[in-house]
Amino acid sequence: MSRWQWNPVPLRQPHPPSFLSDLSWPQRIAEVLRYGLLAFEYSLSPGGGLRAWLKLNMAVAVFLGIPALLVVPVITVLFTAVSSWTALLLQIVLNLLYAALAFMALVFVLLFVTRLLFGRR
Repeated sequence: MSRWQWNPVPLRQPHPPSFLSDLSWPQRIAEVLRYGLLAFEYSLSPGGGLRAWLKLNMAVAVFLGIPALLVVPVITVLFTAVSSWTALLLQIVLNLLYAALAFMALVFVLLFVTRLLFGRR
């Protein structure tokens, strides 16, 4: 069976540990918290559906999240570079357009002046 398939496994009912009195107080706290969490999970989903759902969703999150964390910054840099190049190309086109307009204006002024000075007869 594939790892990515929905595969709920029924949970065993949790029991408090019998060796609790032999543990130190930090270990006892950890065991009591563990028992409490297992009992809570068992009360929510004794058939194991919640655990299988969480495993599946975590696997999908890792499967989609890691590539996203590796690819999205690269795409962002590329889009920023494309945006910068687009702005530079726009400025180049505008400068060429202004130069062409200035050249055309100069040609028209020279034509006008030559017509004034030499006139058409």
